[in-house]
Amino acid sequence: MEISRISRELIAIGQPQTEMSAKAYRHWANKHHAGHWMVWNLSQVEYNPELFDFMLVSMSPCTMPRLDLLVAAVRSISTWLNTDPTNVAMVHCGPDRVLSSLVIAGLLSCSTEQFARQPSVAFEEVVEVRRAELPIGSVAPVLRNMEHRLLWGFDQVTSGAVSLNDKVAEVIVSRAVVTGLLAAEDGDDEHSRWSGSFFQVVCNDEVAWSGKANVGWGCAMVQLGLVLSGDIEFSMCTAEGEEVWRVQLDSRFMDPGLMRIELGELDACQPAMLDLGFCLDVVLQPPTSLNSQEPPA
Repeated sequence: MEISRISRELIAIGQPQTEMSAKAYRHWANKHHAGHWMVWNLSQVEYNPELFDFMLVSMSPCTMPRLDLLVAAVRSISTWLNTDPTNVAMVHCGPDRVLSSLVIAGLLSCSTEQFARQPSVAFEEVVEVRRAELPIGSVAPVLRNMEHRLLWGFDQVTSGAVSLNDKVAEVIVSRAVVTGLLAAEDGDDEHSRWSGSFFQVVCNDEVAWSGKANVGWGCAMVQLGLVLSGDIEFSMCTAEGEEVWRVQLDSRFMDPGLMRIELGELDACQPAMLDLGFCLDVVLQPPTSLNSQEPPA
C-alpha cells in the first residue's frame, strides 16, 4: 500500500488497482480511524462503494484538470473534516498522483493554522512527503505549467478575487499565430514535415475547432472567430496525429488583447520540432465586440 500522511487529517493514498488493494486500504482505515474516515476517488475509475464500507466520494475528473473540480473537491473534503475534529480524508487519483496532490495542497493553503502557505508551496511539501512512500519505479507528481495555473486560479478563488458562482467569462478568440516551427533535421524541407498538420481548439473537453494549419517560414496562422468560455486547450499535431505542442488556459484569466504563450509555458511539447523562440500569439476580443459592430448598410 501507498499511504502518505500529509497532516493529521489529510492522507494521500495510491490508486487501488485491485479489489484486494481496495480492501487493504479499508482495513488500514478501520484500524487507525474507525468510524472517522472517508475516501475521495479523483480518478476516472469507478469503484464499488461497498469495498470502502460505502465511505467513498467519487469525483471523476475530465480529461483535463479543471479549476471548478479542484475547488469542489476542496470544499467537499473541508465539509467532512469540519463535521468532526477526528475525521480524516484519504485522497487518491490516477497513477500520476497529480490531482490528489493538487487537492491536498489546496486544503493546506486554506488552512486556518498559523502556517497556512501558498498553494504552490503546499504542493511541493505534499510531493516531498509522498516521495518517501512511492513504490519502486513510480514517479513523483510534478508541478507543470498547467498545475501552476490551476493553483494560481485556486488562490484567486479562495482570496475572493474570482467567484466560481458567477457566469464563466466568455472571450472571442479571433485568430492564433504560431512561430518557431522547425524543419526536419534530416534535410527535408519545411513543407514535408508540416504538410497536413492541423490546429485544434478544445473547450470544456469538446472540440470547438479543428482544421489544417498552413505553415510557411516556420510560422502558422489560423482564423478562428470562436466565442469560448471555461477551460480552453490549444494544440497542434502532425498529419500522423503526433502532438507537437499543447497548452491549457482558463477564460476567467484571459484578458482581451494579445496573449503570448512562450515555449517554457507550454503544458506539453516536442522540443526537437520547436525553436527556442517558439511562441503562440492568441488574439482575444471581449464578447461585447460582437454586439458593438456596425450593422451592414
